[in-house]
Amino acid sequence: MYSQRTRVPLFDRMVAKIEFTETCWLWRGALGHDGYGLLNSGGRGTMLRVHRLTYEMFVETIPEGLQIDHLCRIRNCVRPEHLEAVTPEENRRRESLQPLPLECGKGHLYDEANTYLLQGRRYCRMCRRVKNTRRPTGQKKAADR
Repeated sequence: MYSQRTRVPLFDRMVAKIEFTETCWLWRGALGHDGYGLLNSGGRGTMLRVHRLTYEMFVETIPEGLQIDHLCRIRNCVRPEHLEAVTPEENRRRESLQPLPLECGKGHLYDEANTYLLQGRRYCRMCRRVKNTRRPTGQKKAADR
């Protein structure tokens, strides 16, 4: 006898993880290594970028070849008025005008001890450490026991 699990609609799951402030709608769910909000689509591990999902729910379908730019420059903001569909070139141009962030998406400082570079991008050592500790290591398969 199995109990039927009721699925919470995607919109309701999304709204439950947003902190509505006077300026931004801050995503308080999972964040990717780049600071953008992520939400499981309900499928098999398919993660959606919440700023794109919000734009499509409240504004319009994102035209082919365009990216979503955060006008407020806060990557975990999902307020529709702060999002704009732009070309990749325009998105890069706008980003280059901004000073580099002082912290990663999880709030860890980008300082000399906590930062490493890979292919020209900065990454947070602390986030990497946390991610690696979540993975089970050295566990034997059932067939090996």
